[in-house]
Amino acid sequence: MENPLIMHGDFNKDILLKPLGRYVSLEQSSLLEIGSGNGRIARVLSPHVNRYVGIDISDELVQMARREFFGRTNVDFIVADGNSTLPIREESVDVMLYVMALHFLHDHQAAFSEARRVLRLAGVLALFEPSEKEVGEAWSGMLNPFSGSFNPTSYQRKMEDVRRMNSFLESQSLFDVLERNTEYRGNKVLMVLRKKS
Repeated sequence: MENPLIMHGDFNKDILLKPLGRYVSLEQSSLLEIGSGNGRIARVLSPHVNRYVGIDISDELVQMARREFFGRTNVDFIVADGNSTLPIREESVDVMLYVMALHFLHDHQAAFSEARRVLRLAGVLALFEPSEKEVGEAWSGMLNPFSGSFNPTSYQRKMEDVRRMNSFLESQSLFDVLERNTEYRGNKVLMVLRKKS
C-alpha cells in the first residue's frame, strides 16, 4: 500500500510560489531545498527562481534528479545529510525550503542554525510539513489488520516526529514567523519564517 503521507502529483507551483512570492522576489532568488529527493519540487519551482539547489541524503535519488535536469544551468543536486553541516556557503541563499522533510531530522535546533548560517540577511525559510491531524488520519485509514501494511511502531514514530517538530517550532527563536497556516491544503502545516538580524 502506498504511504498516504507522501504528497502526490497534485503538488503545483501555487502551493509554495504564492506564499513565498509575498516575501521574496523569486525570479532573482537562489533557493535551497533540503530533502529534494528525485527533483519533484525542482520540476515545479526551478523555472521560477534564479538558482535552485537540492540536497538529499540518497545518492540514488540525487542521480535520478541530475539525469532529469542535465543541461539546466540553474539547477544542481548535492548528496548530503540534512542532519549535518550543509555544503553551502554562509549567507549565500535567499530561500531555504523543507517539503515533508523537516520532521525526519533528528536535531531541529541544528537544522535551524544551519538555515540561519546559509540564508542571507533577509532570507526566508519555508516549511511544508504534515500536521498531527494528517498523520492520524493517514494512519487510521491503514488500520485494517488484514492489509498487512499497518505498523503501529511506525505510526508512533511518525507522530512523535511531528509532535517534536511542532514543539520545536513553537519555541524556536532564530526566525520571525511571517506566516503560519496549520490547515494549509487540508492537513498540511505551512510556515514561512524570516531570518532575524
